[in-house]
Amino acid sequence: MKIFVGCSSSEDVDSIYLESAKILGKIIAESGHTLVFGSSDKGMMGELYRGVKENGGKVISVFPKHYSGFLTKVESDEIIETETATDQLEYLVNEGDVTIIMPGSYGALAELATSIQNKKLGEHSKPIYIININGYFDNILKTFEKFYNDKFDLCDRNKLYTVLDEPVKIIDYL
Repeated sequence: MKIFVGCSSSEDVDSIYLESAKILGKIIAESGHTLVFGSSDKGMMGELYRGVKENGGKVISVFPKHYSGFLTKVESDEIIETETATDQLEYLVNEGDVTIIMPGSYGALAELATSIQNKKLGEHSKPIYIININGYFDNILKTFEKFYNDKFDLCDRNKLYTVLDEPVKIIDYL
């Protein structure tokens, strides 16, 4: 199974996030799945990648051609170069059989929102997991709840995504 993971490439984040990403990578590899990700060797993305590769897992890297000057191309089983970041987002969200979003910035938020919206509109029925390490997504989840409470979105959130507080809990769902 191909598992898309969106997360941060910042190297300045707290070590709890980096360690969690490496644990998730190990889980993906040991479960016999393939990681699909945005192809960085930095921050959480780098630790996720290393967790997969150090445990014999497979990796599909996806990145826009114009990023190649400042992103390190990691050793991957397959490399997908897209024309734009929008193409990258579309590929990442659509290619995986499962979507996992870990703490990150605008890219991870875009990946989360696009995954949820596409599922809500019936474009896919893939599971979406939000790994809410250290309460990172608490405010975003409150905003999602406000969408529902204020009737901007009447879709049952429990059918759209599952929130987990640590990566090891994903084992029960894979």
